[in-house]
Amino acid sequence: EFRLSNTMGKIDVRTVPAGAEICLDGRRIGLTRSSGGDDSEPSDLFTIDNLMEGEHTVTIRRGGFLEAVRTVQVAAKETAHLGRVALRRAFIPNIEVTTANGVFRGVFKSQNAETIIIETKPGTDYPIPRQFVRKVEYLTK
Repeated sequence: EFRLSNTMGKIDVRTVPAGAEICLDGRRIGLTRSSGGDDSEPSDLFTIDNLMEGEHTVTIRRGGFLEAVRTVQVAAKETAHLGRVALRRAFIPNIEVTTANGVFRGVFKSQNAETIIIETKPGTDYPIPRQFVRKVEYLTK
């Protein structure tokens, strides 16, 4: 009679925001799922099962965010917890607005009949009154 027991390990991770792609050692594993909140809420727990003991690399990516790479040590019959991995929003300028006072580059946020609002650096919104706008150019990636 042979009795087999599972000696493999696991990795648990949550991402902020949800919907992030999870890759293990360069191979796509799946996507984290939303727990019903918005992009500021962590995802549901994502578990990677049946891992060989040793060091593994977990890569987490989502469009519009910077990639996060974590190295984790997995032990037999144990769960390694990466915890909550918060992805930082990528700041890639996509608009250039020329006014009488200068040229402003940033990420387009919103517009209405009176104003164009761009993010000139992460977390800094800059409203530009349309009366001063000479030219608007959308930048390609």
